[in-house]
Amino acid sequence: MKHNQIALLLLLLLPACQVSPDSTSVIKSPTSNPKPIIAGVPSELQPDTNKLQVNTRPLKIVVEIDKSLSTNQTKVQQPKWQDFQPLLQKLRQIGGELAIGTICNNSNQSFIRLRLEKPLTLPQKPIEPSNNINPLKLPELQAEYEKKLTAYQQQLQADQQQQQQWEQNNTTKIKQFQTKLQLLLNKSVACTRTDIWNAVNRADLFLAENDASWGQSTNRIAVLISDGIDDVKAKFLPMKSKAKVILVNGSANIGSLTSLNPELFESTPAAFRYIIATNGGK
Repeated sequence: MKHNQIALLLLLLLPACQVSPDSTSVIKSPTSNPKPIIAGVPSELQPDTNKLQVNTRPLKIVVEIDKSLSTNQTKVQQPKWQDFQPLLQKLRQIGGELAIGTICNNSNQSFIRLRLEKPLTLPQKPIEPSNNINPLKLPELQAEYEKKLTAYQQQLQADQQQQQQWEQNNTTKIKQFQTKLQLLLNKSVACTRTDIWNAVNRADLFLAENDASWGQSTNRIAVLISDGIDDVKAKFLPMKSKAKVILVNGSANIGSLTSLNPELFESTPAAFRYIIATNGGK
């Protein structure tokens, strides 16, 4: 009976000892890790150390813009710089490459290209020992946690510096890309012929480039903003890249592009929203 009373007394006192505000051995319950704030990085790109970043494949996208006169009659809308901004935001989040070209009299021309490297995966903060742990093991577990926490904080600081440099590099690249793209977008719709298949072949050449520099396979997409009316009759070569083809077209007629079995969209923003939604969400 005496032993039972002692055991009961210890059980009543133990919780009070664990939560005493004056105790130096108080063990806190795990809490959500706050986001570290990286200067110059938009809030939506601030890393969340509670979770490792989603391992989404980088995107390789080529956009071919039809500048031929026929698009005036077929109601193909010319894209604007603002249309590309959500797509660029997605590339900042998961990495990737964007190439822009035109469909004109001769579509076998070099692209404007932008490559954004994948963001750094920040380390995951170690979890403090729970207050449900055996009190006899707490000192050892707490010491191990403090050691891991110190290593985590050092690594996080180094990675945050790299992340900030990565963000600054991306901002510079995008500004340079914007200048070149604006010039292309401002070109008049005046091409007298429409060289569809050389545009497709050129897009496939870009998309079929080896992915070794990414360290993993990429998701490959060709976006053709065109009425599909080809009058140059260049030779069509089967696409080696096996890329998804998207056609932005203001009419029901897709011209000579039927053989590509494209996904159809009425506007460029709608097509880009689809790409974003099917490659890691918003």
